[in-house]
Amino acid sequence: MDYVRAFEDQLQSEMGGFMKVDNFTRLNKAELSMEDYIAKWKWKEIIKNKLKERSELVQDAFLKQCLSNADFEKCAEIMLNVVHAALSEGSGYIPVYEFKTRMADGVLHHIYNVFLQKINVSPGTITRKVFSDFLEYFCDHKIAQIYSIRQWWNRCCNSQNVDPTITLPCSDFKFYSRKKLSEALCGVVMEACTFSYKNHSGRAFSFGTVTLEIPPRPWIDKGKNGPFYTHPSDIIRSSEFFKDVDVCKEFRVRLTSDEMARPVVDALNDLGSTPWIINGEMLDLLTEIFTMGNDKTQEEFLSKLSVPLHPGTFVVPEFVDIFGISANATDISTEEWRKYYKEKNEVKKNKYEMNSLWAWLRYRVALARHYRNDVLFFPHNMDFRGRVYPISSHLSHMGDDINRCILKFAKGKRLGKRGLYWLKLHVVNVTGLLKKKSIAERVQYFDEHLDDILDSANNPLNGKRWWLESDDPWQTLAACKELRDALKLENPEDFVSHLPIHQDGSCNGLQHYAALGRDLGGALEVNLCPADKPADIYSTVAARVEEKRIEDEHDESSKFHEISLKLRAALPEPVPRKVVKQTVMTTVYGVTEYGARLQIKKQLKSLGYDDENIKDFAAYLTERTFSSLHEAFEVSMQIKDWLCAVAKVCNNLKRPVEWTTPLGMPVMQPYIKIKSVLDKVVFTPVTHKQSSAFPPNFVHSLDSTHMMLTALHCRKQGITFAAIHDCFWTHASTVDTMNTICRDQFIQMYNEPLIENLAKEMREKCLPPALLSKMDTETANKNIKQLTPSFKFGDLDISQVKDSVYFFS
Repeated sequence: MDYVRAFEDQLQSEMGGFMKVDNFTRLNKAELSMEDYIAKWKWKEIIKNKLKERSELVQDAFLKQCLSNADFEKCAEIMLNVVHAALSEGSGYIPVYEFKTRMADGVLHHIYNVFLQKINVSPGTITRKVFSDFLEYFCDHKIAQIYSIRQWWNRCCNSQNVDPTITLPCSDFKFYSRKKLSEALCGVVMEACTFSYKNHSGRAFSFGTVTLEIPPRPWIDKGKNGPFYTHPSDIIRSSEFFKDVDVCKEFRVRLTSDEMARPVVDALNDLGSTPWIINGEMLDLLTEIFTMGNDKTQEEFLSKLSVPLHPGTFVVPEFVDIFGISANATDISTEEWRKYYKEKNEVKKNKYEMNSLWAWLRYRVALARHYRNDVLFFPHNMDFRGRVYPISSHLSHMGDDINRCILKFAKGKRLGKRGLYWLKLHVVNVTGLLKKKSIAERVQYFDEHLDDILDSANNPLNGKRWWLESDDPWQTLAACKELRDALKLENPEDFVSHLPIHQDGSCNGLQHYAALGRDLGGALEVNLCPADKPADIYSTVAARVEEKRIEDEHDESSKFHEISLKLRAALPEPVPRKVVKQTVMTTVYGVTEYGARLQIKKQLKSLGYDDENIKDFAAYLTERTFSSLHEAFEVSMQIKDWLCAVAKVCNNLKRPVEWTTPLGMPVMQPYIKIKSVLDKVVFTPVTHKQSSAFPPNFVHSLDSTHMMLTALHCRKQGITFAAIHDCFWTHASTVDTMNTICRDQFIQMYNEPLIENLAKEMREKCLPPALLSKMDTETANKNIKQLTPSFKFGDLDISQVKDSVYFFS
């Protein structure tokens, strides 16, 4: 990989511009393309002239200054690129706000480049020397075991007498000027451009939405820097749900020192520095199957693979198609009209949905084809809780089954004996067919189905198609092919494997709840304790619900007696696992009773039960599911209730809920609204959201902490690591080491008094001495009591996790 050349390309892209990739779905190359038509209509010239006219008429001082320094020819080219990208995205895909933002950002990048040229500053002058030294980290694995990426970056910058932030002058000016300019530019485009064709020859991507071909610039203290080399980025992801709050600013003002949250920053850097490559064989098959979307007879096959039909295969019925060319509208009955419009609207709905899905998959395939021979990096940032995500929105390992199947680690490692074992087990695990079976049973299943596995690898479309039985068929097929390639060697243990092997947490949110409260009963249900077979909390809860239903049927004094008998008549078999699974899974995420009712009602309908009493059945099963969960996770649910009570105290004191994670990351829930109080603009917490979101957000901050700890210690041992929340990836040969690290870090984290620490922090933040002195004694004592946990911890020995095979498996 020529990182020096790629670095120069990266600098150019960061300073504004688009990356164009081939449109592999264009069937007729002889026809005029979208770009050909746009050139024919002279859009660029019209945009240029309209922009020049607008600059002479504009009254706003800022806009006049901006446009007076602009090269209208270059601006027209940039704006046309944005239009190209928008027209390529499928109907209804790009929001107006995003379109305006892209337009303004592109032109502002150009204006900024002009500014840098005038003050004689080159973006690459300083960074080239630093980058050359920085690359040693990725070429010498010994450096990574001594330094974190942040430390090595600082060392490289210090050796060149350069500030580690390397921020260009006035690089943030565009963020304050985007809105005004976006409105003006969008007006120009609307006046200048009309179109009636949508055949395209290429797809343009803004550099900020794609992956990198060079190692990202590391985050440093206080979340500064970020992956791009010419401007800083936001380490905390913003959201339209709390757009009134600058989450990055709130994060930084709560950092009391440069050292605070350093492990979080280092973990983000470690995750973003994992190099990837495209799985060419899987990409070729995906491309072949994607083109089948033009054939509606393949709908059933494609649906199993989550590949959408082309929207053109949906024909919206018109009046003459249904009633004939000679039909008179006045002769059509009301019932026939209703039937016609219902059918027409259903086809239109499906067509629009498929258009979005088809376009989204096409972008990912096009990008993968573009990067086919490159080494890729996925820089990460995080949300306000510390949950980590790749910045790339189109192509990364944190996607669906299709996304994951076309990516492999760039660095390969020899399998060895244990690696071959884990590769075989991975083939079975990724199918999802034997989740409730023991490891021994899964190994036996592999031996019995080896011929099917090899047949899938060698002949996926015309063979037995065993891989299609999987919950994740694409990843299953990728594993089959990796195993086949290994078995081709005389000694399969010598095979150099690039395929990531997954280890998944078992209902991870409840695992954290059980560990927090030392809840032994709950721990047994979510595999924190050693067992011969994996526990299945969903089956356990379903069995408990069934027991309660039987009790209600026999207890005539029960308020649920009548509804339980009606449910038995409608649903004679035991309560299915599927009915309660989603509710159990989302309990940790704060699902409400109302939301749980809707979930269970939907599951009952999917099983074919949809009589007049379904609403009452769902309400009854919801109540029994919640009570069963409270029995199975007694201490855990008490912790959840206490967390809600803590949030209510914060609400009463007009404070957002805040806490610090075990790795020192300050968290503030940004559910805040702007209000005018006594002629002053103030932020006030959205009380219901602060209360309901605190338990799941707190647990998410803990599961993210565990993942980050695992990432940090894997890097120290030279192990390749990637993660999707509670799903950890590494090479087959290092799964055993990663599993040991994963368990050790979980035990170490929960050996700390996390609940006691949280309670102490809440009392310090919510009830400082100055505030307590103004409260009467009764109110002060009441608040202190509510912020102090009163439940009794369970008897779980957290060290048992070390010997639990199914904790992560």
